[in-house]
Amino acid sequence: MSTAVSSDRRAKRALERQLAHQEAKARALPKDLGAIEADLTRYAFAVKASIEEYRPFSSKTRVLEVGSGAHGVVFFLGMNAAIGVDPLAEEYARLFPKWQSRVRTVAAAGEALPFPDASFDVVISDNVVDHARDPAKIVSELARVLAPSGVLYFTVNVHHRLYGIASRLHGAL
Repeated sequence: MSTAVSSDRRAKRALERQLAHQEAKARALPKDLGAIEADLTRYAFAVKASIEEYRPFSSKTRVLEVGSGAHGVVFFLGMNAAIGVDPLAEEYARLFPKWQSRVRTVAAAGEALPFPDASFDVVISDNVVDHARDPAKIVSELARVLAPSGVLYFTVNVHHRLYGIASRLHGAL
């Protein structure tokens, strides 16, 4: 089996597992979302504070979160003009309508962002590329859509090599 086919299969399985996980999470959400929303808002504002060390936000700041997920940073910044991108955006809009309706979302892969070059002042990628089919392509796309004076907020969980092996084995099942 070629590496590309293996990567495609692993990425497809990762999306399937992510959707199943988020469906279970949506079913288990309490009626009162106050504590959860407060935690998500605190985290989003901590990310915003980190970014503002390099570039202040204004009402005109063009913000994109790639891999915004079900409840990413972009949904809790209070910036209605921000955009979230996730391959599962349509499913998340169904599962988490209150959060997802806060900003425009686009169902797309990070490897092929549907925006012109230099479209955003701030691009957020918070623990995304380690879940993707082609991390290098996503990084290339993040750089492409970021304005020359923009700020990229980029995090990734780095795991021991053993976790990578286990992930590949799990993806093959």
